[in-house]
Amino acid sequence: MAHLVVPIARDCRFGLTTTGQLQTVMFLQLVAGGHLLLFVTRTERWFFLLPFPAAPRFVAILLTQAIAVLMCGLGLLVPAISWSLIGWIWAYNIAWMLVLGGARLITERFSAYHTARQAKSMQLVNQELGRLAAA
Repeated sequence: MAHLVVPIARDCRFGLTTTGQLQTVMFLQLVAGGHLLLFVTRTERWFFLLPFPAAPRFVAILLTQAIAVLMCGLGLLVPAISWSLIGWIWAYNIAWMLVLGGARLITERFSAYHTARQAKSMQLVNQELGRLAAA
């Protein structure tokens, strides 16, 4: 499969000359995209509104991303790719982060069931265990 993708990537003018560089692009995209998806799915509102993520989670993701970017830009353990390509990968991931966040909000709005059955179920789930055991 790589023998088909590398010529296409060369023609796109991203400066990819080897299969290893294409693998580095995929590595960075998966690392960045996966971590950014954590921000999209962690709250019921837009990811950039309050409440913000806990400091340990934010720092862990920030450090992981910095290490991944340095690995790809400097060629540590993976073939190096250009810094401009790293910027394009991040722009791509941030654009999709916005699209996925909007799609998630729209989907949740249309699939939110506010029925009497759901309210009864939520009341049962949220009641104290002591009262349930006594009943």
